[in-house]
Amino acid sequence: MKCGQTNKYTAIGIFIVGVTLLLKHLLGLPEIICGFGMGLGIALEFVGLIDGCREQNRLRKFKSSILKNVTGGSEL
Repeated sequence: MKCGQTNKYTAIGIFIVGVTLLLKHLLGLPEIICGFGMGLGIALEFVGLIDGCREQNRLRKFKSSILKNVTGGSEL
């Protein structure tokens, strides 16, 4: 994947931000929920940008190493 292309993290982040803004405008969403949705969406966008510009396998290997440590070394 080239740097700058969208992956599923950025797509989900953009979707969450859009839904949060839409619900805030239409339903008068409380500020705490609006802030949580915006923060989560922006965090996912940053993770997607970092993941897209670096080796994708690096993040995937890190996640699998954490999973192996938690499960005791057995693979799923």
